[in-house]
Amino acid sequence: MKKKLIPILCTSIFTLLLCGCSYKKIEFDSQSGKTNSVKVGEKFRITLSENHQQNYYWSLRHNSNKQAVHYLGSVSHGDKSGEVDFNFVALQVGETEINLNYYHYNDSTSSVTYRVTVVK
Repeated sequence: MKKKLIPILCTSIFTLLLCGCSYKKIEFDSQSGKTNSVKVGEKFRITLSENHQQNYYWSLRHNSNKQAVHYLGSVSHGDKSGEVDFNFVALQVGETEINLNYYHYNDSTSSVTYRVTVVK
């Protein structure tokens, strides 16, 4: 009986952790200059494509309001080419601009800016 209970318990804990760690995905629209809204306490992510095989990668350049939004770190998906998630949490009401640069080796090739408004 105990041997059957352990896998069920582990699966249940994993599922709870996975559900509790979900991040809202925000989008970028260079045409409209879209502002993304998130709520105080909400976790969100910016997901971008990159190509490690050809030495292309994204990096956080600037977060204009660290009191409103805190950077939690990034996670890459895929060895050669794939995506990277930049994870954030909204701390307090305010606005920020998050600027990310795309690099090839050490040279910046392009950048994007995400506008984020934190609301109650």
